[in-house]
Amino acid sequence: MRQSNMFDEFMTSKVRILKPDGRRWEDVPASVQSKAIFIHDVSIPLEVGDIVERDLPSRVVEQFEITDPGYHEAFQSIPAMYQAKFRLVKEVSPRSGQPTMNVTYNLHGPNSRVNIAASDNSINIQATQETLFSDMRDFVRTQLPQTEQSTVLALIDEMDASANTSAFRESYLQFVSVAADHLGVLTPFLPLLANLLSR
Repeated sequence: MRQSNMFDEFMTSKVRILKPDGRRWEDVPASVQSKAIFIHDVSIPLEVGDIVERDLPSRVVEQFEITDPGYHEAFQSIPAMYQAKFRLVKEVSPRSGQPTMNVTYNLHGPNSRVNIAASDNSINIQATQETLFSDMRDFVRTQLPQTEQSTVLALIDEMDASANTSAFRESYLQFVSVAADHLGVLTPFLPLLANLLSR
């Protein structure tokens, strides 16, 4: 049985994983982000071509096809996980049980989004590997309580100073430990930090 870890609280979605041969896994904890699906149960053999389904509160069912499982090995307190890349296959309407009308949007630029008949309350994060730490600092200054900013900013400075060195893993682990209460809002930066861990 997989042991729980500090990242489990961020797995706020329950998904189904469907394989072409008919095998399926139900109620798998996951975090579905705009560019990746995070899954900590690495006992599931996630592969290219698998389908991940998520039920939305509106009873619409989203289907994602995995294009890259993105498996990452465990390191110290950081558990093994999938950071899977995907493409949206379809959304099934709760009324008819049939796929909703297929509309194609051609979007350009890093801040593009589609917002139809709803207010946009999202926080736009445009981070790249080159601007990662400056983007994180800007985000912390605008989104975290002022009383906690200095501690988190100091940890970001330590990671920035140790990037591409053997000391980065220790700085990263300290950041994750201290900033655990805010990882939910910092999640978009985690894949870029993970890239530095693999160097």
